[in-house]
Amino acid sequence: MEGNWDYIVIGAGSAGAVVASRLSESGAHKVLLLEAGGTDRLASIRIPGALIRTIGSEALNWLYPGAPDRSKFDQSYPWSGGRVLGGSSSINGMMFVRGHPKDFDRWAQAGCEGWDYHSVLPLFRKMEHFEGGADDYRGVGGPQWVSFQRTDCPTVDVIVQAAQAAGHALRADYNGAEMVGVSRVQASQKKGERFNVARGYLHPARSRPNLRILTDCHATRILFENRRAVGVAYRRGGANEVAHCSGEVILSAGAIGSPHLLQHSGIGDPDVLAEFGIGLVAESRKVGLNLQEHPAVAMTAKIAHPSLNDNAISPIKALLTGMNYALRRRGALTASVFAAQVFIKTREGLDRPNIHLAFTPGSWNAPVPGGRYFDHFPKVRSITAGVLLTRPESRGAVRLVSANPLDRPRVDYRLVGTEGEIAQLREGISASLKILGSAPLSVADRDFTLPEKLPQDDAGWEAYIRQVSFRGDHPSCTCAMGPGHDDVLDPQLRVRGVQGLRVADASVMPEVTSGNTNAPTIMIGEKAADLILRSAREGGRT
Repeated sequence: MEGNWDYIVIGAGSAGAVVASRLSESGAHKVLLLEAGGTDRLASIRIPGALIRTIGSEALNWLYPGAPDRSKFDQSYPWSGGRVLGGSSSINGMMFVRGHPKDFDRWAQAGCEGWDYHSVLPLFRKMEHFEGGADDYRGVGGPQWVSFQRTDCPTVDVIVQAAQAAGHALRADYNGAEMVGVSRVQASQKKGERFNVARGYLHPARSRPNLRILTDCHATRILFENRRAVGVAYRRGGANEVAHCSGEVILSAGAIGSPHLLQHSGIGDPDVLAEFGIGLVAESRKVGLNLQEHPAVAMTAKIAHPSLNDNAISPIKALLTGMNYALRRRGALTASVFAAQVFIKTREGLDRPNIHLAFTPGSWNAPVPGGRYFDHFPKVRSITAGVLLTRPESRGAVRLVSANPLDRPRVDYRLVGTEGEIAQLREGISASLKILGSAPLSVADRDFTLPEKLPQDDAGWEAYIRQVSFRGDHPSCTCAMGPGHDDVLDPQLRVRGVQGLRVADASVMPEVTSGNTNAPTIMIGEKAADLILRSAREGGRT
């Protein structure tokens, strides 16, 4: 296994794990997978309810530094990226949302041939094992499990009923024929446990003699000869090492990590590279630009119905909750970040939902270092409502901070940088308040705890949005594919200006999808593997 590899994949996340598994599946190709993080075999990853700790873990999350955000009173906040086998699928909120069919049709209409919904639907079906069964839209038998949550909290049904009372149609499957409407959240889980891409794609492939998975390997540079990728330099255990490749290098380091490594490898804006003394391999001025993220805002209120917070009321309740999970894999510890959701269009003429409303019968506090797990949850029955803008207007950038590739890049972004984003979030808040106030939920203004007092005018709501808005943790589009010579990638995911190098992760999206990005990123990994294997069959080394 030492020596030349056919393929080297950088990053074992939601796309990279898929690519490595599929390329090694036939046994005909030698594949090396490099991951900067460590093992995913941790209880905090497997237990869904522990996500409040995994997302904030410096050991599991890159926590890329963010520049002061002028749209949020100059607040600074870190940006997430999974640093572990499975990548962000090991630390995310587990919501499985493919996106709207027109998201992919728009990619194709913009010149990305082969990425329309009709073309990618077979990949979505191929990749999943849906608990609800197979049909024209859904798949069974794939590596990625998709299940309904097992919290057994009756208030989830109450939320769905309130949304219907507020005028939203019930949808049995928002990943199927129709997205707009209210439905229960589908999660990347199997029988009450988180099911990340490492469990679906990598663990079953570990015994293959033609696949090697190396953890704690931080890629520092892609190596080129005559503008052809021939290997990867990486740091492992304090030593510098090199792996050589006779086929292709596939970069899957995420929407922040991938443009960062491209620039340190000499692919980017010549002026930026010169500033840091990095030699130019290929000019690509859009690398790291076009960053897109879903802005979101949340509200919490007290409710009279059962809540996940009931499990934290007393030590006895907490003990019973733990036992319920340990023995039955059921109860509050199976909860993903939200339990029910509504996709809506707040304006006429929209071809897709612009707002994603999400609800969970519970609330939580920010983690406190050294605090006990159940201390994160207020001891009062409550509900949390999230409002996410699916069509962000702002654009940001991933920027180098030094010539050292081990230094994390800085993310420059205005989360609510346009008046249109503020206005649409305000419209989403109004729709959320209508649902919360509808029977049988019947939340009154006096019940709110965040904000403690509902703003009474648009200026007050704007100030609230700017103060408390947060990222959906869906960074994307920083190495976008497109038909133009100045686009970073072509629609085959090949890096323009060089040979033997592709990118496969959320950074390749020309425009972010409508909702959570984990499911479409897995699809991108499936598509990338198909493109690479097709190229190999045709005898072309691109």
